[in-house]
Amino acid sequence: MSSGVPLISVLAGAGGLVVLVPLQAWNQRRSRFPIEVRAVLDTTLHGLVPVAALTPLWLAPAPPFVRWPLLLVPFLAGFLTDLDHVIAFRSLSMKTCSSQERRPFGHGLAFVALAGAGVWLVSGSSLLAGTAAFGIASHLFFDATDASGVPLFFPHLRIVRRIPLPFYVLFLLAGLGGATLLA
Repeated sequence: MSSGVPLISVLAGAGGLVVLVPLQAWNQRRSRFPIEVRAVLDTTLHGLVPVAALTPLWLAPAPPFVRWPLLLVPFLAGFLTDLDHVIAFRSLSMKTCSSQERRPFGHGLAFVALAGAGVWLVSGSSLLAGTAAFGIASHLFFDATDASGVPLFFPHLRIVRRIPLPFYVLFLLAGLGGATLLA
């Protein structure tokens, strides 16, 4: 661990994941809440999980104008990925967008690369581009843990389904480790 990263930031990130990942898994099992509530919770958790995994980056000693983007970019990347449902299914209805049997184009690795490149072009920061790509990838990999799966290699029609949750957790822990090394 680099000298600039306090252990508390790593523990805070790990603690956040300990709370958020089981909450994601519980919500994915289709709790008794209405579909609109589950959809809002799902999308919000998709934003919060990468923020927790990248905690050492945005808690590192730095001026606020450096830290805030490292908090907001991964949140928005994970959160806004589900906008592809609105585009693909041509509906603003959460019920319509959440009840489809397949996930659309934005749930593929090509979108991760394009979004990361877009953030890099706009910001000029490879660190921000990486946090955006990580935020979207965490969203995709979690969605791949259920029966609906994701079109990971879009436009190829093969759907990746039911990857074991521990692989998703390992991906997040790798993000936490990487964030610790970069901070």
